[in-house]
Amino acid sequence: MTRSRFQFGLSSLLWFVVFAAFNFWLFSLGSWGGIVALTIDKHVLVAYLCMKFRVDERGRAGTPVAALPDAPAESRAVGETASLAAA
Repeated sequence: MTRSRFQFGLSSLLWFVVFAAFNFWLFSLGSWGGIVALTIDKHVLVAYLCMKFRVDERGRAGTPVAALPDAPAESRAVGETASLAAA
């Protein structure tokens, strides 16, 4: 049975409880402290998810990166079309 790439372990669950308790404590002191704590928690969560999904490894050599489709000519800016024509 293979392990899912995105699976929380016991340490992740404990960190979640610590952050939640810290947020509740800061909200009990005042709303501004709680808002700052939520903002910091959001950044920590995004960094953790980026590590879990290995976002930093996608652009390295040997790792395929999906090519973005070209935008239709109507949606390009006027300056962009002029620079494309000159190239």
